Amino acid sequence: MIVSLCDPSPDDGVPDISLITRWTEQLCSDQSTYPATKETMLLAVLRTLALDVETLTPGEYIRPPKGLEELASLPFEEAVRRFIKGPPTESDETYEDRARHSNRQILMRGRRPAVTQYGFICMVPNHAEEEDCILALAGGMVLYVVRQAGWFPERYSFVGEAYMHGAMDDVVRESMRRPTFILV
Repeated sequence: MIVSLCDPSPDDGVPDISLITRWTEQLCSDQSTYPATKETMLLAVLRTLALDVETLTPGEYIRPPKGLEELASLPFEEAVRRFIKGPPTESDETYEDRARHSNRQILMRGRRPAVTQYGFICMVPNHAEEEDCILALAGGMVLYVVRQAGWFPERYSFVGEAYMHGAMDDVVRESMRRPTFILV
């Protein structure tokens, strides 16, 4: 169940840097280490914003995505700004670096960070609300956000897809073994 959400981005665009910075500072002030992966909270937030998906060449997977560990050593606002917008224009940024930042903005469009009741950081659709549930459906390759529909506890409406940092592989793998859904 979702218990905390960053404010939605305006007009379904790229999330506002100041909103994400405030949300990240609050999250990091509560705890310094992300329990699911034992990394710093700021690095976990940055990896969540990146949906932990990035490649340099086809088939080559980088974990964590290039440069996130360096960003996690910066102050919150600077780390989030550089993650979303890229380094200052006077830097030695390459074409690949500019493409990477453009891809991050595209991946973040229409999504916002959230935290579940078990402390997982995730990316959910902008229209997700607190108390929405994140679940894995049998055979699914991603996690899904659903909302209880009306007064009936067994009826849910589909909200969208979710990315949950530190849990995707295990939860999706487990959902493929069992013919039920798993609430996370």
